[in-house]
Amino acid sequence: MASVAVDQPVPFTQEIWDVLTKNPSQIIDYLMMEVESNPIHVTVEILCLVFIIYMWRMKPHRPKAVPEGEEPTEEEKQEMVNSWASEKFGYIGCGMPSVDPPVVLSSKGGYLEIEGVGKTFDMGTFNYHRMSDNEKVVEHALEAIDHYGVGSCGPRGFYGTVQPHLVLEEQLKDIYKTPAAIIYSFQYSTLASIIPAFSGRQDVIVADDGVHMGVLGGIELSRSKVYWYKHNDMEDLERVLIQASKQKIVSRRWIVTEGVFRNYGDIVKLDKLVELKEKYKWRVMVEDSFGCG
Repeated sequence: MASVAVDQPVPFTQEIWDVLTKNPSQIIDYLMMEVESNPIHVTVEILCLVFIIYMWRMKPHRPKAVPEGEEPTEEEKQEMVNSWASEKFGYIGCGMPSVDPPVVLSSKGGYLEIEGVGKTFDMGTFNYHRMSDNEKVVEHALEAIDHYGVGSCGPRGFYGTVQPHLVLEEQLKDIYKTPAAIIYSFQYSTLASIIPAFSGRQDVIVADDGVHMGVLGGIELSRSKVYWYKHNDMEDLERVLIQASKQKIVSRRWIVTEGVFRNYGDIVKLDKLVELKEKYKWRVMVEDSFGCG
């Protein structure tokens, strides 16, 4: 019977060892060539290697166990809980005295009932239409909650759409005489979706510097080239449009503003803005959450 010799595969680590021991001069020449051709790349790789070795050698942190007999008793724990007191609210480091936080007894419409103060006007509420005080609105809201629950618990595009969304979209489409309407669950998600959808990295946005935080977030997410003009100042808008129109790259160009400004309460000068938009061939995007209706 003839026997056939079969070469056993050489382990990968053995191959590397053979290269390092048999031809060390070639390895050194290769490393020197890499250092001369791309020193920054080699430096970064060496630093990464040192960091990996350091992390590999670093011992994991393990909190020391409390020695037996030094653990506080239940009575001592309860005593520490009872003796703890929170610091009073105040302005730290500005020399103003600490103050007790106000206690709100009730809230109705745009007014608050504060303990020790009485009835006050709430400047921070969004309930300026007093919808929460309207009996018909409350009644219909309770009926909708009984039928559909308090929320869809998901985004519209996934499993968050229920029948009232579709009905309201049809009604809004007819009211504003548009081909379609889309409802979002939250104002900030609307702006974070719409603005980047229409304006991208190669596009240009000229925006009012008085827009609210939601618009700012959408503009930032778009990664467009952004120019700012003074709040509701149409002369400054024209100046910025002339400056931004000099960009030679063909792109979409947007003027972004609000209808009724959340931070100021004033109304955009839309007639003049549209005139400038037609003159310089720009598109307009108006966030009108606070002017709708």
